[in-house]
Amino acid sequence: MKNIEDTQIYKELKCAKNEALILRELCRNYVVSISSINAFTLLSTVFGNDKYLYLDALEDLKKLIERGFVNQNSSFFKSLENNKTQTLTLALLQSELSLSEYFLEFLEAKPRLNFEKQEAYADYLEYLKDEFVRIQLYERLSFIQKSA
Repeated sequence: MKNIEDTQIYKELKCAKNEALILRELCRNYVVSISSINAFTLLSTVFGNDKYLYLDALEDLKKLIERGFVNQNSSFFKSLENNKTQTLTLALLQSELSLSEYFLEFLEAKPRLNFEKQEAYADYLEYLKDEFVRIQLYERLSFIQKSA
């Protein structure tokens, strides 16, 4: 099997090795029609059960969720206490995970929006308009993450 650090996608994602290993396992599951998997099952498959090694990868998993590559799914009953558990790293073990639409689009090499300003602003008003648009997009993204 090819070393994950030598792959093109690893270089494009600019992520840690453990993050790439987690994404690779999620992709393997996805192509055999397993779109969602329990976090414990995923991490113990990738990193093994010996000496609870999978616990070391929880931070990497949390980073993938924060970056928008992985969705954290919960059932209706779990969503009632979702606000409390979202910040707890150990609570991730009890959640279902799936690849996000954003990551799937990345795999399909669809163009992504580029929010970086290429030239200088002519005045402060132009800058403020862009900042308000950015805030609105962050609010929408936050709402989508909370409702997922």
